Amino acid sequence: MRAMEKQAVTVADDPTPDHEAMDNKEMVRYKFERVWGHGDLTMVDRFTAPDFVGHDPDFDIKGPAGLKQYMLDFRHAFPDVVFDLQDVVAEEDRVLLRWQFDATHTGDFRGMAATGKRVRGIKGMIIMKTREGRVIESWISVDRLGLVMQLGYVPQILAAPAQT
Repeated sequence: MRAMEKQAVTVADDPTPDHEAMDNKEMVRYKFERVWGHGDLTMVDRFTAPDFVGHDPDFDIKGPAGLKQYMLDFRHAFPDVVFDLQDVVAEEDRVLLRWQFDATHTGDFRGMAATGKRVRGIKGMIIMKTREGRVIESWISVDRLGLVMQLGYVPQILAAPAQT
């Protein structure tokens, strides 16, 4: 799949397809590319149910407003993020996305002061549950150990294989 470059996007640049006419896989792929890949927060309201709950390992994200704040916090810390969407798998009302990203850490993120370091190949997956053309629930998993190691918050020695 192709990497999604950060760029300014307006609704006029890319007329949004009718989300209710899309199948779940198309809708989730489109939402991911627009929201995460391009930072287009206008798509959050269109593709996210009002009662949405996102399950991050550390806390729950509530509603479209909570998801927008989550996105803003991430993009503040990593404004030049580029995602590479690697797999999209759908089964009934669930869609799984597997991706990785590269970015530069230029803002505070979850208590970690900006380092200016470039991170590469940070892997993650998200499962999105859909209803009537909107995401109602999600579960996200990101390689946080790899992220904090590349940022220098965890010594590389901890990641080195044992010598025998």
